[in-house]
Amino acid sequence: MSPKKPAPASIRRGPKVPVTVAEWDVTPGLHEWIEGEIERREKAARSHGVGPVWEYDEELRAVRDAISGEAVAHALHHGAGDHIMLNDPDAVLRHCAADRKILAAHPYTTVVVNPQYGQHTAGFGCETCHDWDGVPEGRGNCATILALAEAYGLDEAEETDVEVIDMPKKKRTPAQKLAREIQAATGKPYTECLAEAQRQLAGQQVDQ
Repeated sequence: MSPKKPAPASIRRGPKVPVTVAEWDVTPGLHEWIEGEIERREKAARSHGVGPVWEYDEELRAVRDAISGEAVAHALHHGAGDHIMLNDPDAVLRHCAADRKILAAHPYTTVVVNPQYGQHTAGFGCETCHDWDGVPEGRGNCATILALAEAYGLDEAEETDVEVIDMPKKKRTPAQKLAREIQAATGKPYTECLAEAQRQLAGQQVDQ
């Protein structure tokens, strides 16, 4: 039996405030659920009892261990035999290893800022996809994690899994605009450029 999927009922909602039109998927625990699905497939792939690489014998309609020749399964149709062969333990373990790398490349955090300086946050965000000048925005699950979850059979998002927001986008301050210009010219970290921009603007005010 498949393990229970993340429960939409456990989602904690932010304040209902007018918040640029966007959708945030706030399905909880996706990383942990995907990790569990990967482990389940790895366990099955390692406990098959024969070699990890299989081949399909069209004449006998049998999937065999490529080394020992031991029959793994019999298929009534060639398509089924090819499918089993292409999903042998070696292929499954390779896919699982690749998916673990994807998970590691998209960690989520609850240490977030409100997107675009708004008054609303999903409460968590992706450190890679939702980065804003070194600090993640609280935009919920990123597109990469959602696509990976879909590959493992996650059902389409229900209404309770998605927050549709409409938040007016705030304009950058003069200091932020100048900091971007300094960063483009020098390549320095944004925080250093912002401090320099603030000093320059403060000096201009004194001169005036």
